[in-house]
Amino acid sequence: MQYARDNFVGKSYVNESSGHELKVTCQGVKHAASKANQAELSIMTNLDDLLRYAKYECSYPDRKGRPDIIAAHKYRAVAKVGNESLNVGVIVREFPDGHKHYNYFILKDE
Repeated sequence: MQYARDNFVGKSYVNESSGHELKVTCQGVKHAASKANQAELSIMTNLDDLLRYAKYECSYPDRKGRPDIIAAHKYRAVAKVGNESLNVGVIVREFPDGHKHYNYFILKDE
């Protein structure tokens, strides 16, 4: 978590698939780490690549109807952890001032 704070928080990455500028916030890193298992914590060391190269899937309205969130954007990627390839989902919330990383997680059903 400290590595992510030191290397990613406050930085932005342009996602190649969508063209969206994705910003990493301290809150996003905390949320991603809050219930993370060891594999998900390992993925955090490559958060920059995850945000750059994840494939854009779709956008949808905020599920809680919050007026300050324009949309949520869903991405998907494959991350290497040791010798294992893991399918990873990424959720990015769009606020009036830009797209901000919110969470990523290993997709268990694949």
